[in-house]
Formats: sequence, C-alpha cells, structure tokens
Amino acid sequence: MPISSVPITISNSGSYYLTKNLNVTTGDAISIITNQVTLDLNGFTISSIAPSATGTGVLLGPGISDITILDGHIKGGVINNAGVYSGSGFANGISSSFFRPRTSV
Repeated sequence: MPISSVPITISNSGSYYLTKNLNVTTGDAISIITNQVTLDLNGFTISSIAPSATGTGVLLGPGISDITILDGHIKGGVINNAGVYSGSGFANGISSSFFRPRTSV
C-alpha cells in the first residue's frame, strides 16, 4: 500500500511504502496500531518542521509485534542536551506509545 501523505495511521496488517519525501508540521507522522506491518521508507525521508521538539516519526501502538521498518530516514533538528530537548522537528524518531523516552531528568 502506498503512502503519499502524513499524518497516517496504519491499522491493517500488510506492506506499506513511501512514494516521496514526507513532512509534518506537528505531531506524529506515521502511527502503527496493528501487528505484522512492513514499512518500507523506499529511500525517502520522513521529517518534521514543527517549531519545537514534538511528535514521533513512526509511533508504535502498545502491545504490537512483528514490525519491520527499512530503507529510509527520519529527520529532525532536535538537540538533546543532557536530557533536555530543544530545536525544531520530531522529539522521537521511532517510539512506542506504551513507552516514550523521558524528555527531562
């Protein structure tokens, strides 16, 4: 199944692929909420132009399994300085809604 715009939620098992570079202005780009998904970035880039560190490039739902992500890039301008995130773009590249890294200590 082709993906040509974001944000998108994948709720059916199967194979998905990007058709071009994709940008979000805020929040998550791709959410996967089901098992047995292959996401082929197809050499393209998912990026965020959010003005502050927010959202996730690929967000995995709780308790899912058998996920493959390959051949591409997730890009943002966020800087981690001793646990404090700043800058623009995604706060996380790939993360789970069940567990997200702490953004401050």
